[in-house]
Amino acid sequence: MTFDPELAQAIILDHHSNPRHRMDRGSLVGFAGGEAKVLQTTNPLCGDIVWLAVGEQATADGGLVFAYAGSGCAVSQAGASVLVSQLQGLGSDAASSVLENYLAMMDGEPACSELPEHLRAFGVLRDNAARRVCAELAAKLAILVLAGRKS
Repeated sequence: MTFDPELAQAIILDHHSNPRHRMDRGSLVGFAGGEAKVLQTTNPLCGDIVWLAVGEQATADGGLVFAYAGSGCAVSQAGASVLVSQLQGLGSDAASSVLENYLAMMDGEPACSELPEHLRAFGVLRDNAARRVCAELAAKLAILVLAGRKS
């Protein structure tokens, strides 16, 4: 499934200009009542930085809550914003499934129909190696954060 490059650009620019669930880095420590797992990663190619915090909702379903902080290009920061928005409230298994489907799409597999549209938009970048690293930065960090929560 191909994605309209102009729509993809609009989604990326919207999330870069109007980030969702973005916090100051210092605020991530107190996120989710101070119980959040926080990790940081840097893109060695360009220096983009993403910090990701994952905690549990104080509700019966125990879904996860996500927030991020960071600096860098529009792709890395919009990627974090879109990813965090799409993972809000999901359980660990569902969030892991979204992440696996997203990274499979970025590896060249057809986009899974269950993958949210705003994540599918980043598929237009998968053939550009430098942009792809930026687009995958938050997703690869989220996998590490979720793995750390299970151990």
